[in-house]
Amino acid sequence: MKIQDKINAYLNTAISTTVVMVLFGLFFALLPEFALNLLRLLLAAGFLLAGFSMIMSRVYSRFVRLFSSNFLGAFLIVIGLVFLFYPGILSLIPMTIGLVIVISAISRIGYTMELKNVSKSAYITSIITNLLSLTAGVAIIVYPFDASAIALSLIGFIMIGYGLSDLINIIVLKKHVHDFTDRYNLVSKFSGSKKSETNPDNIEEAEIVDPKKK
Repeated sequence: MKIQDKINAYLNTAISTTVVMVLFGLFFALLPEFALNLLRLLLAAGFLLAGFSMIMSRVYSRFVRLFSSNFLGAFLIVIGLVFLFYPGILSLIPMTIGLVIVISAISRIGYTMELKNVSKSAYITSIITNLLSLTAGVAIIVYPFDASAIALSLIGFIMIGYGLSDLINIIVLKKHVHDFTDRYNLVSKFSGSKKSETNPDNIEEAEIVDPKKK
């Protein structure tokens, strides 16, 4: 796969992730109470189903493996029951969302730095949107959000802001994918020529002069 195709594939995936983040943000912001209960029930159902299916499974025939499967299944069931009967566990979700936002913003820094040598205006725009994304992620992690509907609504608005700023950043990066590719090819070509110049196979053998012939 060419470097241009790799960059485009990465940015297309980033667009999909950002759109999903914005949709979740809208869901959390507009219907926080419903979203909170639905999220808790979905997590509880997911863990309970995974736990019961693991225990009921007869894939493992050996006792040790069966015991391990039952133990893990019971553990998943316990987690499902915790989500079902202890809503406070959802307070960990904001931190998880914040970490996802921070990691996503950091992953774009490399491309943002490359814009410095391509387009100054695009570089400044990308820097600003990256800083906004990082600020949103850090705010969610640092601020002690609880599992209330108001907190989830606020997180939803932050996610929308992050998604929009990140989408702008990705669009700016996509507009300069060709420039990235040209710069990468130029650097690769220069590195290749430097290596060929220093390749021992390309160095002509020096003539050995016998001192006695002088």
